[in-house]
Amino acid sequence: TTALTLDAVDLQWAIILQIFMLIWYSPVENLTVRNLTFRGPLDELTEYAFLPLLSSVEQLISLDSSMKALTLEHVRNKVYYFNQEILYRQFSEMNIANLTINDAYMPHMLCPNRTSSFQYLNFSHNALTDELFQNCGTLMDLKLLILQKNKFESLRKVSIMTSRMKSLKYLDMSNNL
Repeated sequence: TTALTLDAVDLQWAIILQIFMLIWYSPVENLTVRNLTFRGPLDELTEYAFLPLLSSVEQLISLDSSMKALTLEHVRNKVYYFNQEILYRQFSEMNIANLTINDAYMPHMLCPNRTSSFQYLNFSHNALTDELFQNCGTLMDLKLLILQKNKFESLRKVSIMTSRMKSLKYLDMSNNL
């Protein structure tokens, strides 16, 4: 199959990452995960225990695979003490065309370190602010950016953010502050 949808996933974050790793090398092109809750005992989720797994994920997502689109909808985090920057870096470096993270209470996203293959980003219904992608020059192939229902306040900062997105054709900033 080229599309896979998982619904009502409620697992420890380390197990969710292992599932993603298995799917990444499969023929699946479009992965959708709805109603995703990640959790884990704090004693098992120390940054040191987590880094080897995240390192494997980082190597995996930077390689070519059949994956073209990842959609995460209605995400809930039940793990409160871990370095979220590590998680955001994994998403920002994915070698896919389409990434949707919707309704995840996501407060920010990191600019990719290298020229990104993202063409479509949908971060609607989160907690993103005007600081998103400031001074980011690696989203040159981005064509569609949906940021509705977040916490953007300044059109000037949005203009600065998008000024380096040379391929951008569609921007949705509706229903912000």
